[in-house]
Amino acid sequence: ELVESSNEENFQLVDINRPSIYDESTGVREERRHEMARLQLAYICAKNQFVQLKSKNESIKIGLQWAGHNLHSSQCKQVVGEEHLETRISSLKNELLQLRSQVDQINKETLPCLVKEHAQLLNMPIVKGDFDLQISRQDYYISRQDLVCGQLIKQKSSFELLQLAYEIELRKHREIH
Repeated sequence: ELVESSNEENFQLVDINRPSIYDESTGVREERRHEMARLQLAYICAKNQFVQLKSKNESIKIGLQWAGHNLHSSQCKQVVGEEHLETRISSLKNELLQLRSQVDQINKETLPCLVKEHAQLLNMPIVKGDFDLQISRQDYYISRQDLVCGQLIKQKSSFELLQLAYEIELRKHREIH
């Protein structure tokens, strides 16, 4: 429900140059946990929809192949008795009902159990994305720190040069006086 009611206006790109959202306040941590849970739920729901649509697509493909095969075989055969066709139709209907019940059983019982068992694996892209975001933030902070360190080193070397020049000037001044 949460995923289906969300729209793209609720999703924003995170600016890594902004101050971190990982402050120590409990409200921010709770909000982050809620957002991660929402993203994980959205990913699982999308994956479930993907599996359902893929299975429907495969079902349609196989049905078309079967129909094409039957059409080809019926064209190759001469006129078949009407009774034979009726028995064939009823047996195919029974087969179809059995297959549908098997598919329903898989969709209702087996698939959800497998999804629950592998839910942690389904969450891996979300967790990886979160870690990638944290790494990019750390890289940004490190680059800023490197920049500040470079400026401090330049200032220190300038200060030492000025100090050396001052000492030389002081010695000259002492020698003159």
